Amino acid sequence: MTCEEYRPLNSQHHQDTQLFVSLFKEFNARYDKLNEKLNAIVRSESEFLTEQDQQVLFDYFNLCAEHYLFYKAGYIDEEVWQSWLAGMKYFARKEAVRSFWEADLKFNSYYSFTLELFEPTSAAWKICD
Repeated sequence: MTCEEYRPLNSQHHQDTQLFVSLFKEFNARYDKLNEKLNAIVRSESEFLTEQDQQVLFDYFNLCAEHYLFYKAGYIDEEVWQSWLAGMKYFARKEAVRSFWEADLKFNSYYSFTLELFEPTSAAWKICD
């Protein structure tokens, strides 16, 4: 391969890497703002979600759907996706969260994100559980 043939490939790799880093930083910053509240919801002994809990969960569901959209498009590394998917599954283990998520998915579009992704038979669930 000549230098002229290599430059476009190297440039494309560099652009893809920059996009990944940008997405990764943005997604993690958004998650960091939700993390404490999400953990409080999961730790709560209440079976009911407050309006504030629901708003936090809506924000989280949107973030998860965006994770999935960019993963499907090939911009999110497999190892990163598996880590994020494990986190989603962790929060969905609380019945109130899972039920709320399932209900919301019936009425809102989340880029074809579905809770079936949490099933071990899903192609999106390769190394976690």
